Amino acid sequence: MSAILIVDDDAVSRLLHTHIVGGMGHDVVQADSVASALAAVDDFSVDAVIADYRMPGATGLDLLDALDALEGPRPPFALITSTSEERDLGDDRVARVDAYLTKPVASTELRRCVDDLLRAGSIR
Repeated sequence: MSAILIVDDDAVSRLLHTHIVGGMGHDVVQADSVASALAAVDDFSVDAVIADYRMPGATGLDLLDALDALEGPRPPFALITSTSEERDLGDDRVARVDAYLTKPVASTELRRCVDDLLRAGSIR
């Protein structure tokens, strides 16, 4: 069983994604900010991260930077954006993102993304 970290400041989105990913048989760790996500990574062995791009105080890309700065390999990372244009943020960090999801996230897309992230993590 894999542990998936879902990071989103919107409680409804976080709960919906948790329900879908948990229904796949995975353990789900929830965080509502970059700070709480980093605390969760310290407390749990996380196999993949799915994070919203826009959060108060810090973005999903800021979380990616913080995860890269930790010791050991970074778990595979998916970024949830409001529009596909956000993938062209003019930011070199987007090249390090393993997968993208666009809001509203369809359950089939979320399931496929989780499977792809876990596959990517097993070959790192």
